Amino acid sequence: MLSSSKLVLCFLLVGGLPDAAVGASGEITNNWRDIARSDLVYLHRDILRNHPGAVNVQDPPFLSREKQAFHLAHSRIPSVSNAAGYFWLMRGYVASFNNGHVAIAPAQELRLPESWPGFLTEYTDDNEQVVVYRAADAPVPLGAKLLSCDGVSAEMTAHRNIGEFTGAWQLLAQRKLSGYRLFFDQGNPFVSRPVKCDFLAKGVRKRIQLHWRELTESEKSNVSDRVVQPDSHSIGLRRLSDGIWWLTLSSFIGSDELDAAIKKLDAHRKEIIRSSRLVIDLRGNDGGMSDYATEVVRILWGQAAADALPAPDAVDFRATKDNLEWWKSAFSELVQQPTVPDTTKNWIADVISNLSTAIKAKHPFYSAQEEPSAAKQNAKHSGISPTVYVLTDHRCYSSCLNAVDYFRSLGAVQIGQETNGDSLYMDSRKLSLPSGRLAASVPLEVLRNRLRGDLVTWKPEIPLPAHIKGDDAVESWVTSLPERSHVVP
Repeated sequence: MLSSSKLVLCFLLVGGLPDAAVGASGEITNNWRDIARSDLVYLHRDILRNHPGAVNVQDPPFLSREKQAFHLAHSRIPSVSNAAGYFWLMRGYVASFNNGHVAIAPAQELRLPESWPGFLTEYTDDNEQVVVYRAADAPVPLGAKLLSCDGVSAEMTAHRNIGEFTGAWQLLAQRKLSGYRLFFDQGNPFVSRPVKCDFLAKGVRKRIQLHWRELTESEKSNVSDRVVQPDSHSIGLRRLSDGIWWLTLSSFIGSDELDAAIKKLDAHRKEIIRSSRLVIDLRGNDGGMSDYATEVVRILWGQAAADALPAPDAVDFRATKDNLEWWKSAFSELVQQPTVPDTTKNWIADVISNLSTAIKAKHPFYSAQEEPSAAKQNAKHSGISPTVYVLTDHRCYSSCLNAVDYFRSLGAVQIGQETNGDSLYMDSRKLSLPSGRLAASVPLEVLRNRLRGDLVTWKPEIPLPAHIKGDDAVESWVTSLPERSHVVP
């Protein structure tokens, strides 16, 4: 069994880097243009040197896309005058890859400005932008639909101002998670803030002159709670009063809580597989190690089912010295963590050995092959009695998507919200940029012939109604769903 298809290592950023920035020539500088130029060129060269797309013959447009994105970002350097310009220049460059595994995040606080016109909009499931939060003196009511701004359609305005700095904007999840930023400005100098916008409220079209202002301290707290939407789903297994079992897996990043939940699941297996319903709650889960999802399958459905889970035909690891050093570093950290399975540690040791061999032979990739699909199709496994619901939200990404692949293949019914979608370039190596102000990530591998294609999402069979919000309401909705006859695919 190819373990690499079951594992997606999370990208963790560390802070504590120095305030001073180092310029291209090594001198200490506080010139934001020098900082932007140095960090952009460094990341650009690293991607060409280490990203699997740069040598992927099955993705010929990769290099031309990267070249175009780099030239656009480089042309923006003269417009950089502060931390915000630097951040959004870098954000636009990484967004061009349409892959969350190519990313940047602050390694130290950048203190971006925050302003708004007194209201925020969000996307609905019907791809409309409506007002969802407002100050008392806002010029538009809640529920007002955005039609256009400054003569440009609402959709084009959002694509220009948000999508080009987010990536994969065609995905509902990306619009849902980032749509609020149209009227929440953090100093991006490469977009034009809307000035006059047309809204439709109660059947009446109205043009509004926007008055942008800095958020007050109290507004910052309220708006932050609205836009960040912190995850409050505690990992664990519980049994509801009506006998339904509820397994919350809001992260696949190794932790004591996750390890305890898996052990508790194993301890209560007999009761669970004879119950009427099991809910696997993946809300808030944006990745980690897919081995945890595989372990859930092994416990509930058995080893044969775990062996037959869907996987790509092969995983090609970019064979470079930088990537090899990252794997060695990751291995040295993982062996110290008791929550990480031995299978994961053994797999990484194999990757290190084979990458070393590929580098010596000057091969662009080390290719790890999967079992023939026929072997999977012939694998026998047992069904379980309960109706299994897998509850998802828009954050579901990376190894969370793998989990949905697994559970759906075993007959689970997906409910909730449409997931996000990921690229075929997976797993990330983290690196610090020269200035020390941002950390970045660059993918390590490319998947071959994954059943779920590039940027493909999972849509729920039973969508969560838009008016149901909050954990208690969601739980009541889920428990009201009927039992279903379980059919093993």
